[in-house]
Amino acid sequence: MRTPLAILLCFIGLVVSGHAADFIWRTESISAEVRRDDKFLKMGQYLHLQQKLRNAEQGWTMMKIDLPERWTVEQVHVGDGKVSVRTKRGTVYVLTKDNVGKMDFEILDGGMKSDDALEKIWKKHALQPSA
Repeated sequence: MRTPLAILLCFIGLVVSGHAADFIWRTESISAEVRRDDKFLKMGQYLHLQQKLRNAEQGWTMMKIDLPERWTVEQVHVGDGKVSVRTKRGTVYVLTKDNVGKMDFEILDGGMKSDDALEKIWKKHALQPSA
């Protein structure tokens, strides 16, 4: 359940970051965790990313990316240029500088998404092939 305010907040983070080449994505400065918001923005379950910028740097400092409600996230790991999300079923999704913007845009485009639609978007952009 996405409100116009939630969409605006997420887009501000992406727009401020500028072009993809200028997009700051330093995993040593990123923290990530799964959160819920059922009251204020009514987003349900989401991946919350925060990035600390260096002095005089401009870019994104926070992203909220919807997760399917049916997922039970077992682990979120940040490092080596990626943010990894592993579900209880063992499925691993990996966000990088190259895919996070496209995926977040597709999630936000057109408003609220069903669990099936969210899972399809996550699979399209971030599914890590099984070893």
